[in-house]
Amino acid sequence: MYQQLVAFVNSLNATARVVPSRLPTWLNSINRVTARDSLVIIMVIGALSGVVFGVFPQLDLRTTAYFYDPLHHTWPTNRSVLLGFLRDLNGYVAIIFVVIAVGARPFAAMFSRAQPYICLRRAIFLVGSFLLGPGLIVNVLLKPEWGRPRPGEISQFGGSLDFEPWWNPFGNCSSNCSFVSGEESLAFWFLAWAIVLPPQYRVASVTAALLNCLVVGVGRISVGAHFASDVIFAVVLTALAIWIMHRIAFAGTSAMDDPTNGAARYRSPPNKI
Repeated sequence: MYQQLVAFVNSLNATARVVPSRLPTWLNSINRVTARDSLVIIMVIGALSGVVFGVFPQLDLRTTAYFYDPLHHTWPTNRSVLLGFLRDLNGYVAIIFVVIAVGARPFAAMFSRAQPYICLRRAIFLVGSFLLGPGLIVNVLLKPEWGRPRPGEISQFGGSLDFEPWWNPFGNCSSNCSFVSGEESLAFWFLAWAIVLPPQYRVASVTAALLNCLVVGVGRISVGAHFASDVIFAVVLTALAIWIMHRIAFAGTSAMDDPTNGAARYRSPPNKI
């Protein structure tokens, strides 16, 4: 047992030495992703998810069943203080981020002669992707109109309504329905901030944003608030909103490119984000 533990620790040390040396190569490969490549990736993931969960809708039920206690008819993780705190924190952070994106330039103009920390193009990208993704697509067009009941509302998990696959908008839910997850959309939108940060911060910020997205998504499934397909499509639609606004704000750059390194007309001082 001791030898196995030593071998495991040695393997971790070896991995820790290798990963930093490969990060520049990984970043270069990401920066070579074109806008068309990014759109294809988003559409392929969305199409595959739609087909899989459309042909096999029971996958939603089976995934949700892992978190449901049929004996007590409860969702054990509903008592998790951490998940509730993370959900609230994401909402507060999103509000702060939007205020920063909207107010950075006016604040700099009123109180400082220095250049604002957020250039106009990035402000348009950040605010626009927020309004288009979590705002318009998720909370205006889908959640109030797509009548898919939440897991906790269907008969399989102690509710009274019928289960509906993701593609059926004619369920018995009347408002604030399951498709798609608003919290997951908001969590994935943080990636928009991560990809416009300077390259030296990008790996850590993208990793943090994706981990937060994963935890929020699993958390929403585990408390009976959303199905797995709700979470996946929230990611896909928000990614599409981010892609659209990136193309509008930073035309001519790759999806993960830093606008400060692009053509001269897109350049901004290095200290901007």
